[in-house]
Amino acid sequence: MMKGLVIRELDLTLLSGISSVNRFMSIILLRSHSTMLNQQLTWRTNGYESHSI
Repeated sequence: MMKGLVIRELDLTLLSGISSVNRFMSIILLRSHSTMLNQQLTWRTNGYESHSI
């Protein structure tokens, strides 16, 4: 019985650690993705401006 409880606690700690890492990575990915989108938007607007001139 004790072994099962220990394994269950280990699984819980592993899951919580993985979820926190995933949250951290998703935040980093979202930030990098938003900056990339902003760059693409600025490039597009710059391209339109250069074409219109």
